[in-house]
Order: sequence, then C-alpha cells, then structure tokens
Amino acid sequence: MMENWVDHELKDAELLDKRLEDRFKVLLDSLSQHSQASIPAACDARKEMVAAYRFFDNDKVTFESVLSPHIESSCRRVAKQKVALLVQDTTELDVTRPNSVMNGTGPLHNGNRNGALLHVLHAFTTDGTPLGTLYAEAWTREQRVAGQNQPKRGSSEKRVECARKPFEEKESVRWLHTAQRCSDLKKHCPKTQLVMLADRESDLSQVIDCFLRQGVVLSGECIELCQFDVEFSSPQFIGVTVR
Repeated sequence: MMENWVDHELKDAELLDKRLEDRFKVLLDSLSQHSQASIPAACDARKEMVAAYRFFDNDKVTFESVLSPHIESSCRRVAKQKVALLVQDTTELDVTRPNSVMNGTGPLHNGNRNGALLHVLHAFTTDGTPLGTLYAEAWTREQRVAGQNQPKRGSSEKRVECARKPFEEKESVRWLHTAQRCSDLKKHCPKTQLVMLADRESDLSQVIDCFLRQGVVLSGECIELCQFDVEFSSPQFIGVTVR
C-alpha cells in the first residue's frame, strides 16, 4: 500500500501523462522504502522493474520534471519555519566501470574515474531535520581526447586557460545560480529567516555582488550563527561562508 506522504509530495507533478505520474508515485514509494537497494532489488517483480526503466527512458521524464514537485513541497515546508538553513555543496556521482565507460558520463576529479557532478541546495531546520531540496544542477565534463595533451591542474597554463574563460562558462557559475535561487525563495517565504551555508569555494565576486543586491548579510562567523539560540530580527537573509 502506497504511503500517504507520496501523494502529498508529488501533488504538483506534471509529466503530461497521467500514467507516468501514477508510475512516478509507485517508484517513489518503492525506492523510498529501499533507499540503498538497486532499482531491480527495490521493485517487487520483474514487470515493475521493466516499468521503472521505461519510466526513466521516457522523454517526458527529465531531471527538472522529476525534481520540480519535490522542490515545491520543500518550499512549503520552509515557509512554515521561523529559521531555515540552506546548505549547498557539490558532490560526485561516480559510476566508474572497470572495462567500459557509461554513456553520458564524463571524467571526474582525477581523470581516472567517470560520472557526473551534482550541485544541490538542501534546506534544514535549526535542529538538523531535513526539509528537502530547493535547487539542483547536474552536469558532466567533456571526455578527454586520447593523445591530446591537457594542461595540468594547478599549472600556470591551466590558470591562464581558466582566466580567459567567461564566468558563465565556468563550473563556478553554479554558486551564482544557487544565490539567484535563494533570492526567488525569499518571495515565497517572507516570514522565514533564511541562512545560507556554503564553503569557501563560493567566495566569488559575482556571488557576493548578487547577495549584496539582495540586502544579504555576509558573515564568516559560522560556528556562532549555527548555534541558533538567538532571535533573528532583520534582515531576512544571512549568507554564511564556512571556512
């Protein structure tokens, strides 16, 4: 029997096909009960497994369309809080195989592994209870061409190459996208004190300028702010860099 929270969580799902939306709910229910299992192991029968893979292979099922209803539900949970922590960082999705490369993947940090990268903004209560995902951005790096020399990470050649690349084309732009998402969130949660937490990689002039235009208070006193035994007044949004 499907859990009641699934219907509530996916009430804003719009996959443009009632059958897909029903399958979405069945999959979320199954995978949430077996969160560490593979898709075949989480499905009750072979036909359920086949239906799951057909769901993921459907052109209407995209990264954005699957995540969107959860983001909407997360926003509603944040709006009920007096203070919400917005924590962001980037993680690697490592799908390295010993003798082959999975289609659609790219090299990861050291070039010997393959997968994708995912930058997420999660919301938490002040006691650490998860409220859900508010933003996510996924991408892959271009595969290296065999025999083609690549500048080494940290070399002067690599630094020059990065300096010449427009900011909008750099992976660092993800921090700006998240800052802009936080600005949109303020409009939907006017009574909630939002505290964004990020590591020093987000210390970029473009990101800081974006926050200052929003009237955000930037602080490096992360340890003190995270105690949250104090009453926040104004402003509504505080940006914190974890050093």
